[in-house]
Amino acid sequence: MSSEETFDTIIIGGGQAGRDVGRIPADKLGKFFGSRPYWWFLRRVMTIDTPLGRWIKAAMLTHGNPLIRTQRDEVAGAGVEFTPRLAGARDGKPYTEDHRMLPVEAVIWATGFRTDYHWIKLPIFDESGRPQQERGVVSDAPGIYFLGLHFQTGLTSALLGGVGEDAGYIVRQIR
Repeated sequence: MSSEETFDTIIIGGGQAGRDVGRIPADKLGKFFGSRPYWWFLRRVMTIDTPLGRWIKAAMLTHGNPLIRTQRDEVAGAGVEFTPRLAGARDGKPYTEDHRMLPVEAVIWATGFRTDYHWIKLPIFDESGRPQQERGVVSDAPGIYFLGLHFQTGLTSALLGGVGEDAGYIVRQIR
């Protein structure tokens, strides 16, 4: 594609198909301070050690993650169009649940991620398939640790900006 060519962007679903999961703001003041207030809040308040953090963890593990920093109207302002979920394809073109045909040339299917522990043959998982651990340490299987779990100790556990604290804790447990 040359620099003269443009294309329209349509996000199908875009993490917004279905119910609204809310958002965590990173306001202008927080951005002015290099996001320090934002990260302080996530690391100190949104953790398994606070009532609010435990409530958020329960909601997020069963209902999905909120948007962080990005607002839906900012994405739309950049030219992204949100649509209902895909229902199928006709004549090589996708159509949505409301039967709208989408005039697209390509579809990039971004499904997110799902954990998969099928290869671990140990009785260390709860009834929902999550590892039974505390802060990443599996007490029923000495020497087994997890890192980067969704809300392992807090909202930042699975984020690059927050996983380091959990990693430090696990290293101290191994020593």
